[in-house]
Amino acid sequence: MVKIKLCNIKDLKINSVNLFKNKNTKILLTYTKDGIYLTEAICLHMGAPLEKAQLFENYLQCPWHGCKWDFKSGKCLNNSMKLKQFNHEQIDGEIYYLE
Repeated sequence: MVKIKLCNIKDLKINSVNLFKNKNTKILLTYTKDGIYLTEAICLHMGAPLEKAQLFENYLQCPWHGCKWDFKSGKCLNNSMKLKQFNHEQIDGEIYYLE
């Protein structure tokens, strides 16, 4: 397994949605008081960029059509679709995507 550094947690704001790219993969990092969650960054419904999604307590809302995504599980609250989730590790304040 390869560790790829995304950022330092000090560079993130609590309750934020952040986009990172690794090769051809767009990774959405959602940071809340409950933790750090990594999912794919494109809405499966219509391809909207989820880094522009509105963040609510337990979900992200697609900026184009309002599709709601649970960022902790990747599950869509409107249908049976599910965003791919990515493993990560936090070491000394640095956040790593595990490829």
